[in-house]
Amino acid sequence: MLEEINIGGLFLTRLIGLRSSISEEDASEFFKCFKNVFLDRNQDHWYEHSPSKGQGYRCISTPGEGCPDPVLLMVTKKCKIRYCDLKLPLEVYLWIDPGEVSCRSGHCIIVSESLLSLIL
Repeated sequence: MLEEINIGGLFLTRLIGLRSSISEEDASEFFKCFKNVFLDRNQDHWYEHSPSKGQGYRCISTPGEGCPDPVLLMVTKKCKIRYCDLKLPLEVYLWIDPGEVSCRSGHCIIVSESLLSLIL
């Protein structure tokens, strides 16, 4: 669980680093807060033997319209960064599941890697 959360958090942090002007210190704090919030929120929604179970709950999204993702709102509040300063692209979906971290933008899959083949 921790490895998948680290990979997903690192992906989001790097995406933010490419698009926003937040400092390295703030990006590092975002990464730390993301790991803590995601772990706390998903302790009871992690099923090693049935990875698709609870998948919707573990999805982080930046919808084109509508409310920002509640996990990202909790993270930005906890690390005192404004959500709008993240400059996240619209329609990005990040699934952090047992054994796999996947990301989709619109209808295109950006990343879908098994943890066994993912090297950071």
